[in-house]
Amino acid sequence: MATLLYLHGINVRDAVSQLTEKDVAQKLLGHSLVTIPWGVDTNVRLHGGGLSIPVARKFAQPTNPWHHIETQPLHALQILMIRHIGSELHSGSPMAKDFRQELLSCLSQLRDKASAAVNSDSSFEVFTETAAGLELNYYIPSAIDWLLSCDLDSNLVAVQSSNVQEYRDALARAIFFRARQLHLYEKSTSSFTQSDYEVALDALAEALRGTDRFLGGVKRFWDSASGLITGMVRNHFTELAIPAVGDVLFYQAHYPNLHLRIQDVLDQAGNQPVIMIGHSLGGVALFDFLCRNPCDNQVHGLVTFGSQAPFFYEMNVFADGGLPFDPESKTADRLPPHFPAKWLNIYDPLDWLSFIGRPLFGNRVTDIEIDTKSRNPLEAHGAYNQTADFWKHLQTFLA
Repeated sequence: MATLLYLHGINVRDAVSQLTEKDVAQKLLGHSLVTIPWGVDTNVRLHGGGLSIPVARKFAQPTNPWHHIETQPLHALQILMIRHIGSELHSGSPMAKDFRQELLSCLSQLRDKASAAVNSDSSFEVFTETAAGLELNYYIPSAIDWLLSCDLDSNLVAVQSSNVQEYRDALARAIFFRARQLHLYEKSTSSFTQSDYEVALDALAEALRGTDRFLGGVKRFWDSASGLITGMVRNHFTELAIPAVGDVLFYQAHYPNLHLRIQDVLDQAGNQPVIMIGHSLGGVALFDFLCRNPCDNQVHGLVTFGSQAPFFYEMNVFADGGLPFDPESKTADRLPPHFPAKWLNIYDPLDWLSFIGRPLFGNRVTDIEIDTKSRNPLEAHGAYNQTADFWKHLQTFLA
């Protein structure tokens, strides 16, 4: 039996996404697991609180402050997804599923109420009267049908108790402005005022079991629509990018120390065969180590999952380690002769941080596609070890 040397990705340290001794004992009988923790205390963040991020340019408020959401009714939902995508709540958790189901059920009930000739729901009756005054009531059922046909699961990925009201409000906006679009398709013009918008949206929020006022009115909504696009969205994208970019820079600066720790594990294993397993940047580090260091047949194979090793190789990142990318070379000749004969690379196309190796390295690597059953790229990147297919392919590789 072999020693399994496992190297995790720096920015994916939560327990859910990691290989554990318990997993190995239950699913890979007879093999022992050695994990090298690394990068735990890198503290990759903006230590100055974002001083390097330019201040968003101030745009003059347009005549119609609802422009963004009028043309894109799902805009508010998409903004919420960006804000909450990095939350600790996994979309696959029972709590997240419960809240999503509550909102979807609420939409279906609202659709039934909108189609009914007579409605006893007092909160919805207020909205119906308001919508009728704006000539929108005819379009509300079609707007809800359209919303239910959208990929709401991905847009509701991070809904939880602390933000469910925000999502109700965003759904109300989507319905209202889709109805507004349908109305304009037929009527071409409209005399809506900002006050009309507020009254109708508040009424629809109440019908969706909302209780809070819509972001305090038009001015706050304009701040959220314009400001989120120009300022907040950039800040959140920057925050999301910091860990990934910082982790790569950290590895490039400190890889010699990590390689020494890998070599220590090999030395301690003695004559026992070793299989290296790396997730994400951990797979990159093991790939880099094996390209640089002949292991005298001690390493019997490499397994990478959700890894960027092929991507970084194509970017010529490993040139300083003696592995430059040569587009004219034969695929089978691109890895050094001492590189392990067996390399299994597991990926999920939904995981945007996973890449395939066969187009670059030919039969020196076996790419295996699996479906992590995830709802978004972020979740997919950390869900490999939660699938039966992952363990099945790992068992086959070790047999």
